[in-house]
Amino acid sequence: MCEKVNDDEWTKPDTKRIGDGLMADGIAVTISGVLGGVASDTSSSNVSLSGASGATSKWIGVAAGALFILLGFSPKLSALLSIMPAPVVGAIIVFVVCFMMMSGLQIILSSKPDTRRTFVIGTALCFGLSLDMLPDLYSHLAPWLRPFFESSLTLATVMAVALNQLLRVEETLLLRRKSDAAKAA
Repeated sequence: MCEKVNDDEWTKPDTKRIGDGLMADGIAVTISGVLGGVASDTSSSNVSLSGASGATSKWIGVAAGALFILLGFSPKLSALLSIMPAPVVGAIIVFVVCFMMMSGLQIILSSKPDTRRTFVIGTALCFGLSLDMLPDLYSHLAPWLRPFFESSLTLATVMAVALNQLLRVEETLLLRRKSDAAKAA
């Protein structure tokens, strides 16, 4: 999403840069944990907010970091700034979630989804939404399965990953059979 927000010519994710970013994030979280601090982690909602506002300069990040350092030394000012009315928080969440969802869909659809991808995405969304709309539907599950059904996000993610892997294995086996048949002929 960060790449897409900052590059008008964006066509597909750069996996090398994403890997480097994940490594840097992991190192920062590890150092925070070793020093007894709170993890400083990225957030998709913050990326969406940057995309929606168009504010993506690194200097904004530097200024925000300086502000957080200042707030770390003045707890009363931090407490004052942390008081925000619930309707404002709700409005921010709705605004940010709209951009998160649209960015995610744009990224998914940018790679010309085939039948398998469409099935995986649709099934995962259906299961995730069904958990929120019909929570009693999953009330009779075995205790070891319940953690997967406590959050619609968790359920949708697990379904998407599991279906994707299952269908890839089937696709690989089909390709091998075709290849073996071609070799035999």
